[in-house]
Amino acid sequence: QPFGDSLTPEVSGIFSYTNPDKTFGIGLSGSYQKRHGGSVQATENTWNIQRWTGTDPALRPDAVVTNAPAIGQLYGMPNDLRYAFADFQRERTNGQAVMQFAPSDSLTLTLDYTYSSNEIREERGEQGIWLQRANSFTDLTFDTGQAVATPVYLRDVPNGAKDFGMEQQRNEQKYTLGSLGFNADWQVSDRFQLSFDAHNSKTKSLPNDPVTGGSATYFSFAGTNNC
Repeated sequence: QPFGDSLTPEVSGIFSYTNPDKTFGIGLSGSYQKRHGGSVQATENTWNIQRWTGTDPALRPDAVVTNAPAIGQLYGMPNDLRYAFADFQRERTNGQAVMQFAPSDSLTLTLDYTYSSNEIREERGEQGIWLQRANSFTDLTFDTGQAVATPVYLRDVPNGAKDFGMEQQRNEQKYTLGSLGFNADWQVSDRFQLSFDAHNSKTKSLPNDPVTGGSATYFSFAGTNNC
């Protein structure tokens, strides 16, 4: 189902235990969540910035220009238009375990481990067209309430063929983290204390596409539309 689910699960829990003598204890915590969403967008690649002289090479002689910039004002015209959608899924798992042992009132040993994984998948599609920008704009409406005036509406009626492009993308990546730590604290006397800490962590970011074994697959083609 594209663009998300109405319900996405999230579960978390915590557990702890200490023995009656308070010399040994463990703590466990974990969480799992799954997300599914999407987005749509309209963008362009490049703006052509120049000063308004009352006309533009992209305009037809009988073009209707609404809210035109003042003479000499900077304005921008887009080279193309691109429409895209993206559908993404994310699955995350977190867990932590802590164990503590105190064989005496003066010595405490602590061991902990943290684990995290995050799997992300995105499927994206895009379609774009190049604007002819040569005596082809029949209608143009500007937003002049900023330093550089830009179109909020334009109609491009080409005199010939128009270039277009389409692209499909699939991205999958998995991130994992493992972190192990150990601490020893020894209260030798009221005025002397020894502590020892050791820690080791490892994180990975690897491709996770089950089909290609990679992290990204792209397919694109371009052509000319004579319609």
